[in-house]
Amino acid sequence: MEITKALRKIPFLPVFILISVFFAGSSVQGAEDSLTLFLGSDQESYYAPGIEEFRQKYPEVELTVEVYSLNELVFSQEKIKTQLMAGEGPDLLLLDSMGTDDVEKLLKSGVFAPLDTFMTEENGWDASQYVMPAIEAGRFDGIQYVMPLNYRMPMFLSSKEALEEIGFSMEAAQDTGSLLQEISSLYEKEHKDRILLEASGLMPFPQFLEGKFLDYEAGTIGLDSQALQNACEAFKNLHLETQETSLGEGGYYGSGVKILEREGYLTLPTGINTMLMPASAIAVQETPVLLPLRAGKEGAVAEVAQYAGIRANSENPEAAWKMLEILLGEEMQKAAAQVSITMPVLISAQEAKKETAVSQTLEDAKAEGVQAVSPGEDFLEEYWNILRNPEKVIFANSVCMLEFYSRMLPFYEGQGTYEDCIQDFESYIQIYLSE
Repeated sequence: MEITKALRKIPFLPVFILISVFFAGSSVQGAEDSLTLFLGSDQESYYAPGIEEFRQKYPEVELTVEVYSLNELVFSQEKIKTQLMAGEGPDLLLLDSMGTDDVEKLLKSGVFAPLDTFMTEENGWDASQYVMPAIEAGRFDGIQYVMPLNYRMPMFLSSKEALEEIGFSMEAAQDTGSLLQEISSLYEKEHKDRILLEASGLMPFPQFLEGKFLDYEAGTIGLDSQALQNACEAFKNLHLETQETSLGEGGYYGSGVKILEREGYLTLPTGINTMLMPASAIAVQETPVLLPLRAGKEGAVAEVAQYAGIRANSENPEAAWKMLEILLGEEMQKAAAQVSITMPVLISAQEAKKETAVSQTLEDAKAEGVQAVSPGEDFLEEYWNILRNPEKVIFANSVCMLEFYSRMLPFYEGQGTYEDCIQDFESYIQIYLSE
């Protein structure tokens, strides 16, 4: 099925979804008479009503909409980054965090305008309406430069009964490092060939550990060296598995069925829909359980999915913000939450998603001929609580996912030492962060 094929690409499928920002009494006075908006073609028709509302409300502002297709994602966003670095480009950009390689380095370069002047009580900003750890991921050096629009929270899903059968210790797996080590230990046992199902979302695991992996302000690589080494040694057993997707028939529902049939024990969904699908399949016979990726002993780690930014030298930042006010209004944000796998940062939109997510999951399962039931109130309460309270929110970037992985690959494959590989990466980072 085409839908199943699309789901298998998650979390890399860009879904340009925006947060709701409601400001009372702000205006576009002082803005120039033109505004350029940059967004994806898959969102052009969706945001058409908001774009038309802006044109009617502010007829004095000439609006231009630049659109790129998903097929042009890499080329278009590379072109935009080049323009931004040259002080050119659209005024308002709606971007996917994975498509921009390294958002924090982009923030450090100063290509986006500070948003703090808009985020004031006088303008109607109410922080209590939002999941602020997610919002604040868009801050650099204490200044809000971009607005995270939604987020995803990867966490392992399994069956309580299945984990008990193989001696998996839930108590030992209380943070990402210990979780990786606990999973790794299973590869010494007879079921080593069927531990992980989908696990591609684990690639940026150094960013999921306690501490800061890359410190852009100090220009250094962080994390306690022993903690990072322990995690890398655990990942050494897992790295080949992360390259495979073995969901089978029924997509993410199928991964739940595979866990029931003991063809796998752990799957790592990254979004709301893709979590509830296997959980609902598992719940038919057994008890679904969650294993979040935690930076410490408390809340889980989330990844920013999409964000919005205003070009630093835009002549019309007020008009750009007014466009955000329209496009990111509560009604559109709630509607967007119903079709997205990601979690909106607006709490009221999260509640709207919560009310329909399970019923939609069961309805879709019936249409696909998959047996599924509600995962249960205890599971859902725990799941929503984890989603609502991220402790750490990151921009997962290609430096960690690709550069770190490629330089550590000799160690993962048993062809090099940890010390040599980590030194290779540190040498690269010294140059990279100084550029």
